[in-house]
Amino acid sequence: MTLSPQAAIAWEVGVTLLQAIAIASTVVRLAHRWRTDRMWWDDWTAFPPLFFDIMYVIILWLRVATIHSSRTKGEVFLFSTIFNVFLFRSVVWLSRISLALGISRIFPPKHRCRYFAFGLAALFLCAYIVNITTTALFHAGPPASACSTEDKECTRAAVRVWIMNLITLTFDAFADVILVVTPPIMLWKVRLPRNQRRLVLALFSSSILSFLASLAFVLVWMLNSHLGPNGYFIMMLCAHLQAFVCLLVCNLLVVTMLFYRVFRRVTLPDPSPTSESSFDPGLPEHPSKTHTTISNPSAPTPQHLNLSRLSDSPPETQSSNSTMTFTTIYEGSSLPSTQLSALPTSRSDSNGPTWTTTPSFDDTSSSSKTPPWSFPE
Repeated sequence: MTLSPQAAIAWEVGVTLLQAIAIASTVVRLAHRWRTDRMWWDDWTAFPPLFFDIMYVIILWLRVATIHSSRTKGEVFLFSTIFNVFLFRSVVWLSRISLALGISRIFPPKHRCRYFAFGLAALFLCAYIVNITTTALFHAGPPASACSTEDKECTRAAVRVWIMNLITLTFDAFADVILVVTPPIMLWKVRLPRNQRRLVLALFSSSILSFLASLAFVLVWMLNSHLGPNGYFIMMLCAHLQAFVCLLVCNLLVVTMLFYRVFRRVTLPDPSPTSESSFDPGLPEHPSKTHTTISNPSAPTPQHLNLSRLSDSPPETQSSNSTMTFTTIYEGSSLPSTQLSALPTSRSDSNGPTWTTTPSFDDTSSSSKTPPWSFPE
């Protein structure tokens, strides 16, 4: 049974909408990293798959536009199998490279998991080169439409294509299994708040979606001869589906954390409803230049303490200090942690002590301070 032109266009519209989601997620991720001055290797390597995926979608619709053209699709290089496989494999493997570099970004410098992620990215790059090379070599020969069962050259070309597909699918399965297994193992012993820990592990484990898309492509490729005239069209849709999933998974952690942070800003309740917070909106939003003071409104004019002079005060005027440490996972391993120290002043009046909260931000690059994440060596 052959699909009608209307049904084929409906399927292509659905695939295009999915591809638009992946492209939009990449644009949001890159715009956010550029705006916050957080561009790194994983972000720069996300540009090529974005470009190739846009071209891949455009060619999908150019096929529809040239159905009634006098030139056949086989005569146009844009519609050739080699070029389409090149775009498809470029989106898939470059997205995996960006994801591997994103995993390495989480860990501090000289950490063994960071080096392992770098090696994983290099391995994916080698697999990408092998895929493109085998595609260029093994697809050389007469087209399948011109072949007959008695032609030995066509038989050899079919064998070469089968070997190329087998190598490609083996690499796909190997890469997807690594991306599914390694992130939870590397992040299992990282000390995080429970809700953030579950979120990070779930997002990195989303690579299983890429594995399922690769599995669907393998099944369609194996059953291509039993699908009739719709076999190539279904395989093309599965290829677009796999490209969509790989590009989306590549950006999922950054985009989800961005919306997670915005959601927490909107819904996080005031931890001290009885106190007043003084904040100057004119100050730049930089950790080293942010200062928040919480004081008792019923007390006289509060006198802010200088932390460097605490050691000079008499022991009887100092009370036990309570310290709260908040960690963040939003911007990678180089993010600072926020430490709020609530220290009572030495004023002894009837209205009670005045509390001054001074945020200090620790840079994880400094070896003398504790990083926001605790990584086992």
